[in-house]
Amino acid sequence: MTITAMSVTPAGATDFPELPPKREDYLKALSVLIGCSTVDGVPRSYPRDSLMMWFDPAGPGALPLNPVATSIAANGRPIHGTVVFTGPCTAGELDITPLSPRCVAEILGPAGGMNPSDAPVGDTP
Repeated sequence: MTITAMSVTPAGATDFPELPPKREDYLKALSVLIGCSTVDGVPRSYPRDSLMMWFDPAGPGALPLNPVATSIAANGRPIHGTVVFTGPCTAGELDITPLSPRCVAEILGPAGGMNPSDAPVGDTP
């Protein structure tokens, strides 16, 4: 199984959503997964090696702190609300690549709800 995206809530709950096959549909899908009110606000991401973090750029507001995302953020900035992790964007505006098993394990470790060895990484590179 190839994992293209992984969402993590502030409570640490994880999910492995499918993203649409067309690039032009990624922003809308990401906004729905994150719970943003506008599609424009979604493409704010933080690259970290082979990991992209997508979140609501509207600011913390009433959104709870996401400790998993904050611990992974490249700049140590507090991240609030649900986030979606993907592999890096390599071409065009949103050519998202699958998550590597190492990245899945890195996310699942702080999430705590699932043992990284139980992650459905299958044939992911």
